[in-house]
Amino acid sequence: MTQGTATPESSPQIDIRDHLGVLLDQAVFDVGIALHGRTTNEGMALDHLVSSPAGVDVVQIVSAAGRVRVLTAGLRHLERTLCLDERDATRLLLQLDAACADVEIALSTTAACPPVRGWLCLAGADWHGAPEHIRLAGFEVVSPTTLLRELCFEGRIRISQVVATVELLESTFPRHLSPDGGVGVPRALPRPDLPPAGRARVLAGAALSRR
Repeated sequence: MTQGTATPESSPQIDIRDHLGVLLDQAVFDVGIALHGRTTNEGMALDHLVSSPAGVDVVQIVSAAGRVRVLTAGLRHLERTLCLDERDATRLLLQLDAACADVEIALSTTAACPPVRGWLCLAGADWHGAPEHIRLAGFEVVSPTTLLRELCFEGRIRISQVVATVELLESTFPRHLSPDGGVGVPRALPRPDLPPAGRARVLAGAALSRR
């Protein structure tokens, strides 16, 4: 983060999903596209989908109260359980697993079949005494600030494949409908001149011009 840039934790007046959406757009702007507020056919919310040369990142934001803990049990303490205070938070990882599975199924029809990475971002939780980056069941469990620092968009996937992935994700996962019937768009997001698919085509053209 550059000096003077607000971190998610420093902007409580802005909804955390909206604010992270803005920051993800900025982070991936030159190499890919972030989609926000999507939903699966089963009605599961997909907070953020980020397509880049590194693959697809599924980012689920949870407003969580309590101290982040990882309890160990079993032989050699190999069984690890995510907790908030004394509450078992395993269901959050199960929900992320289901979201990633839906995205992987959608992408399995593509030639590139980009890797899918799942991020559980616990906003508002107490991270004191906990590792700032926890890996559990193959997923990343992080705070908003750590998420933005740890996301990596460098990879070998061509821009043309990133474009195809974005358009497939757009067509597969529609915008989430708000309770009043409107399309749920993060309130703080600037409205781009081009829709995501249009911007993706511009990215592809820019990549060709650099060759």
